Amino acid sequence: LPRPPGGRPGGGLHPLTSHFGGRPRSPYRAASEPAKCAAPHVRPHNAWCTFVEWAPPANGVEDAFLSYELNCREEGSAHAMLLTDIGAEPMMQFNGLEPGRTYFFQVRASNFEGFG
Repeated sequence: LPRPPGGRPGGGLHPLTSHFGGRPRSPYRAASEPAKCAAPHVRPHNAWCTFVEWAPPANGVEDAFLSYELNCREEGSAHAMLLTDIGAEPMMQFNGLEPGRTYFFQVRASNFEGFG
């Protein structure tokens, strides 16, 4: 039987490929580590929920393998919470932070080539 368009049973393209010039193509992979991220913007949503947002690095916008790490530390504490591989969306929602306390956030981008 002939293969359907896109070459997959059931038709369509593989979700991680694009079609260009009749040939499937892999997603863009950066040739170097991403640039450093700017300081994140912290926006309280309510007493127990905070949104942390940041701008993606200028050289990582089209990198299909870009991901982020987010570090959260409470003022006066030597311990920090590190969230790794949180995805490519430049925002994170924190629940359960205690009202009236000060927290510090730091974000860095990563890909197969290293960290920004």
